[in-house]
Amino acid sequence: MERQNQILTALTLVFLALVALVVFDDKSSADADDLDLDAPASRDLFDYEDKDVTRIELEAKGVKTTLEKVDSTWKMVAPKEYTVAQRRAEELVERLNTLRIEERALDGELESFGLGESERASIKLYAGQKSFSILIGKDAPIGYRSYAQEEAGGKVHLLSSRVADLVQRTPDDFRSKDVWSFSSFAARRVRIEKGGQTVTLRKDDHGWWLGDEGPRADENTVSGWLSKASTLKVSSFEDEASPASLGLDPAQGSITVEDETKTWSLTLGEGDAAKVEGAQVRLGEGIAELIRFDDWTSKKLLPVPRYSLDAIELSLGGKSLSLKSQEGAWSDATGTAFSASDALLSAIEAVAADRSQGVEASAERWGSVTLGEGDKRSTVVFGGVTGEGRRVAREEVGGPSFTVAQADLDKIIALVP
Repeated sequence: MERQNQILTALTLVFLALVALVVFDDKSSADADDLDLDAPASRDLFDYEDKDVTRIELEAKGVKTTLEKVDSTWKMVAPKEYTVAQRRAEELVERLNTLRIEERALDGELESFGLGESERASIKLYAGQKSFSILIGKDAPIGYRSYAQEEAGGKVHLLSSRVADLVQRTPDDFRSKDVWSFSSFAARRVRIEKGGQTVTLRKDDHGWWLGDEGPRADENTVSGWLSKASTLKVSSFEDEASPASLGLDPAQGSITVEDETKTWSLTLGEGDAAKVEGAQVRLGEGIAELIRFDDWTSKKLLPVPRYSLDAIELSLGGKSLSLKSQEGAWSDATGTAFSASDALLSAIEAVAADRSQGVEASAERWGSVTLGEGDKRSTVVFGGVTGEGRRVAREEVGGPSFTVAQADLDKIIALVP
């Protein structure tokens, strides 16, 4: 038995050795396949650390562009000072640093390689005390490569990757197309003005409002507007156009957004023309959606933030209810679980508020609804009934009185034990 075990062990070792040999042979074959023994010798084009590059000088299509990195941020300093799309500058530095250049020189007229003086792009990078330069022509018709010269009058070589499109960029290609960079969540005030119409939106701890004393604004409408505004992009730069031809002299209006740290302004011209931070631009169709003056007013009783709400207090039609939420479970003042919380919140959300016409405040106090989030309380007080049979309501935190249908309030009352 022991003899059989020894034989079995020996055979197993032989089998494993054969498997290892096959795997090693396959890998060697694969490595041999990847290695093109006939490929020309090549070397790294540049030798720098990406983070050390602080200046880029590029000349393409007859225009010189100079970028400088100041406090880790790329800025254009020539032909004019402009804000730069950071990724555009970083991509140039990163891609050039991965290139290899073939030692083999190519014969032919420079123009056939796109390296004629009027066609080629020249680029120079500065990293610390060193500089790196290259002249780049067009892409090779075969292979994912580009033609280049290490200096004017030098030999033509092939680069290890296509970069012709990368370096054939003008100042506008590097400029940031962001109109502004405010956060839609941090915005506190919005003003839209055009054609003699104006609307102002204001945010406080209780939500968005129209003007300083106007009615509550619809949260979803404002959030949607801010989302579109924060992602607004420049479609083209119009530096050479006269302000008058763009409707900017005189200006047609403006959009202003204030957040917690800064005020962002956009001057409006005719159509999609605008001026932002001193630059004349076109904004495409996106700007049309932002110029609106109507349908801002909320048609709901109150915002109902279900995920952060932790208190509900009701006093309606002689019935009262006080609820607290702990870890998503609602209970009344006695600690008894309240199973109809979802239905109750849905009924509150469904109350339609008419804020389109001002109504006189009611001295009567018929009831109230309060929603709580931590220390914040939003309360609507209900008063008397109008001639149309609707009940007058007002928010304690501000805004003019409005009306609601008694039938909507009755649906809430029906859920109160």
